[in-house]
Amino acid sequence: MTLSDGGVVSSNSWKQLENECPVMVSGWGVLVDKKFYWMVWKGCNPTENQLIMSLDLETETFGFIPHPHVTSYLEGNDMFLVELQGQLCLVDTFAYPPVTNVWILKDPVKKIWVKEYTIDLTKLEGFDDELTQIFILAI
Repeated sequence: MTLSDGGVVSSNSWKQLENECPVMVSGWGVLVDKKFYWMVWKGCNPTENQLIMSLDLETETFGFIPHPHVTSYLEGNDMFLVELQGQLCLVDTFAYPPVTNVWILKDPVKKIWVKEYTIDLTKLEGFDDELTQIFILAI
């Protein structure tokens, strides 16, 4: 969607990209520094080939980056992308033990991830491992 700022573009309009999205995406996209990122699965086996796809809004090109070394492939665990303080983050939630790790993409060019936070969910007042779900919205 191209939004008009009163300058060169005369009206709000949709634009078809030249490049086609190469894979199916999972969940919602996350916008960080003029790039959208999605969790994707190439092929049939998400436990081995899970990647993160990006769409650069300036160059209108797709790319892939590996996710950090996470172990949330077990049943009951989950991971999702968020934008925190202008950086791409992967939130890695474990059912057992009930822990949430927050990984930050510190260097998008070299694709370097750092585990910045670990949250022990059992320390939360009223924690119930059957009912508690954590969504990281901001730091």
